[in-house]
Amino acid sequence: LVLGFLVVVHHEKNEIKNAHSKVVTFMQNSAPRVRVSSEARGNLFHFIISSDCTSYQRWETLTLLHSAETVSQCGKFTWIVSGCLSEGSHEDGKGKGGAHSDILTPSLIEEALDRHFPSRKLDKQEESSSCRVQPQIHFTPDYSDMTVYGGPYADGKKKRVFINRQGKEQRGNFGNRYKFNNKPNGLLHWIHEYLNSTSSNSYQNDANEAIVLIDPDFLFLAPFRLPEGTRVLQGKPAGARYGLGG
Repeated sequence: LVLGFLVVVHHEKNEIKNAHSKVVTFMQNSAPRVRVSSEARGNLFHFIISSDCTSYQRWETLTLLHSAETVSQCGKFTWIVSGCLSEGSHEDGKGKGGAHSDILTPSLIEEALDRHFPSRKLDKQEESSSCRVQPQIHFTPDYSDMTVYGGPYADGKKKRVFINRQGKEQRGNFGNRYKFNNKPNGLLHWIHEYLNSTSSNSYQNDANEAIVLIDPDFLFLAPFRLPEGTRVLQGKPAGARYGLGG
């Protein structure tokens, strides 16, 4: 789990500069996040789930959200979905997603979310006072086509190389389609929209939230808590250990 804003993107420099200045202003008055007790008001979390637009990751995300509801996880939930088909073209995506799943349209994602979580459209005040899971959704373009960004992997011939925990070299099987590029760019897309559509007063109201970036294949087995003594503040996120490469 990664706490705090993770902004690692391939975008124009002026876009990054403008977004960064707004994020810094937003975060400057944020108090350090310190685990005092599980009920402490400082433990306010906004969970961000990043996924593609396939039927496979749709059911994964819905299962994750239901698991959060089962353990009475408080906080906000936003589902960032990247790479949907245009409306009316869902037949074109049959079997073309990961694990032979279907690539979907935005309306198919929203219909499923509304069916599973009908309370998600409650007003802002009711949402903030409730521990019911009321997920919001944010759609972004598909950022997985690396030919757009140039660089050493753009032609798909050069493979990414990783070193696993045994010290052995492993080569990725991704060509110039790199789906993991959706996570940082999708998050930046959401940040841009959030900062451009929210008043400065709302920035201050939300400044005491910690952003928790999670994947759709996660499950809540208990309410999320920071380990004792963990501090999260501007420029100092926290994260779970992850051995890349297995």
